[in-house]
Amino acid sequence: MPRTPNRFGGGGRTNEYGLLFEQTTDLNEALLDAGFDIINDYDVYYNNKFVGQSIRKRAFSDVFLAENGINYLDYDSKRWEPDGAFINELTRTVYIIEKNSKVVVVL
Repeated sequence: MPRTPNRFGGGGRTNEYGLLFEQTTDLNEALLDAGFDIINDYDVYYNNKFVGQSIRKRAFSDVFLAENGINYLDYDSKRWEPDGAFINELTRTVYIIEKNSKVVVVL
């Protein structure tokens, strides 16, 4: 079956636009704009109550996963470096943030 060309974008300009978007947006800024407080660059508070942590890139594998006894090499040969992650300690939920061409995807 022949491959259908992509009519919706992507390709050569994806990195051009996506990289700029990734570099000019920040999870901590979004949390601050939403009324949260950030202490020590990663502890997140709301109404003076600890909510969780905002983790960036390499710290996700090197700090968060390691502190929780998770060896990512058991699952994948590559280091896990999401654009950001929010660890909600109240609900024990991890939100993985991936930014892609002006769209933020939460996994």
